[in-house]
Amino acid sequence: MKNFIILLILLPTAFLYTKLPTYNNQVIQFDMPNNEGIDVSEDYLSFALDMAQVLGGKWWEGSMDFTGGRGGKITKPFDFNRNKLDELLRPLAPFTLRLGGSEADSAHYDIKSTRTALTQSEMEQGFQTLFNKTKLDNIKSFVSRNNLDLLITLNIGPGYRNDGELNLTPIENFIQNLSQEIKDIKYFELGNEANAFFLNYGPFGQISESEYKRNYREIKNIIRKYYPEAKLAGPANAFWPILGEVFDWFTVNSFNIVKDLGSELDIYTWHYYPTQSTRCPLQVIKSDNESMIKAIKSNDMIETMEAITKVTKGRSKEVWLGETGPAQCGGQPGVSTEFNSALWFFDHIFKVMAAGNKKLIRQTIVGSDYGLIDDKELRPNHDYYIARIYKKLNITKIYSRPNDSVHTVCANNKISFLTSVIDGQTITLPRTTDKYMTVNEKALSAFDHLSFESQFEKKWEETRRDKIDIKNSTILIIKTTTGCNEL
Repeated sequence: MKNFIILLILLPTAFLYTKLPTYNNQVIQFDMPNNEGIDVSEDYLSFALDMAQVLGGKWWEGSMDFTGGRGGKITKPFDFNRNKLDELLRPLAPFTLRLGGSEADSAHYDIKSTRTALTQSEMEQGFQTLFNKTKLDNIKSFVSRNNLDLLITLNIGPGYRNDGELNLTPIENFIQNLSQEIKDIKYFELGNEANAFFLNYGPFGQISESEYKRNYREIKNIIRKYYPEAKLAGPANAFWPILGEVFDWFTVNSFNIVKDLGSELDIYTWHYYPTQSTRCPLQVIKSDNESMIKAIKSNDMIETMEAITKVTKGRSKEVWLGETGPAQCGGQPGVSTEFNSALWFFDHIFKVMAAGNKKLIRQTIVGSDYGLIDDKELRPNHDYYIARIYKKLNITKIYSRPNDSVHTVCANNKISFLTSVIDGQTITLPRTTDKYMTVNEKALSAFDHLSFESQFEKKWEETRRDKIDIKNSTILIIKTTTGCNEL
């Protein structure tokens, strides 16, 4: 019944957005930069853990259900204290760890207490999980020993609202108590996907644009008391393929938020997945191996980013893709951990970068089908090694445009070309090629997290001919002899 109601809500949007996605033909062309490029920070590629994982809420793993905007199975609170987990994450640092997701707006804050369960009264108010001292201590130790920055998505859901009005006192108490435990939190975020609150909390749980803007100003002032240098991100709205920013015509429109808040908005965050898993009640683009390849060639996200850039330019100080992955609703079993997803992820990193986003936060670092690492055995999948490859390149600038098939970057102080080659091609190497690397499915599967450094270096090949035959879909990396300071 609920899926039917969602479909009815989406029908007006579908009529408004009848344009089908367009696709680029992949043109492999290597052009030296003709612009100054966009600076890239070392923590550009960042990662998330969902609050459902952290606090032990409704999570996707082990279930194919969709309940209140999240998974259908209550999970155990995340185990932060695993040596192998630290071992896997250290090569990906530095990065910002986002603790967000839908569960963030259902968390009850009691970080001075070690109690383990909500009261009946708290559950009736709308809280679903408890953020206590034990969980905070685990988070604190984890981010400290792994050299991570923290982003915490703050609860502005119905639990802390009285007749729709946000009760600021418990939120301020949480931030004040937090400041006594973790001194240097750089980022907070105001809610998760406020444009879809009604799906999670019913029609009376939906907040308005005016409420969101008022709450942003109020909570930003509170944060400044305890974390004077911290930035507040928002509105973290969901953008869907083809449909764009969903439900914005009757809930919270992020473009209106940007226009009204202007420079008061520290960071504009948005969410995007190119496909939806079969857990989702509706699949605009169903996740399968073919759709992951189509996502590489699609102009859909590029058009969305162009619209975001147009609105945020000269207003919000920064733009982040604050949540993304191969498939919404936990990822797709048998797809999101496979090679086509890795090809998409490699391409996706640079398209988002080229559009001027200062961070890309991948959902999620561990867990469910879209996690880079399996939670039970801590087994890395293909996308984990894409992240390792990215970190090894030490990218400091990007020169290409989002719709270019070849991404031109400054990597390890050399102009380099990066691309996901689909279905194989004969590639003519640029004359300035120093070394090149191809990573196909077999090569990506052969990586081992302990031996990765040496395996990566052995993948480089000297240029002995001007053309290379790529037989199958492959990641291609070309390092030139041209220094980035020689342009």
